Amino acid sequence: MNKLGKREKLVLWLGIVFVSVYVVYAFPVSWATRHKRSLEQKIQVQKDTLIKIRELGAEHARLSRQRDAALARFAFRPPGFRLFSFLDEQAGEAKVKQYIKNMKPSSSPIPDSDFKKSSVEMKLVGLTTAELADYLARIEGSRNSVSIRRISITQAGEDKQTVDVVMQVATLEK
Repeated sequence: MNKLGKREKLVLWLGIVFVSVYVVYAFPVSWATRHKRSLEQKIQVQKDTLIKIRELGAEHARLSRQRDAALARFAFRPPGFRLFSFLDEQAGEAKVKQYIKNMKPSSSPIPDSDFKKSSVEMKLVGLTTAELADYLARIEGSRNSVSIRRISITQAGEDKQTVDVVMQVATLEK
């Protein structure tokens, strides 16, 4: 180093200072930058998780309201309600009992629930459309949460004034 001139020594010292400052500054800065990026990614993941939690909370609240509304509808039912008996009773009140050819009940449990799905397939033969309309209004208009799932109506009789009906009525029962 003694053989170097004043200008070369200055350039050498400036180079050493520059490299030293770069090493002292670059490694912590690059570490901080990587750490910052990592933290930003973690924050974004947490934000996404929070959004998903809020969506699930809203879905849970909606399903809870639906469940409560369904349970409230069941509160109107008389104790021991059975779909088959209800349909038979409504047929008597609508004066269409004599038109019932057959009634086929079935039920199946709903997994993870206290309820079972009950349905009755009915065949009615030779009734008028007015009688059918009255009977259907009694079924669907009741407060017992009973619905007609499927219905097939065909004209019948020589004068085409009567109809034959095959329908499936369903509800949930405890």
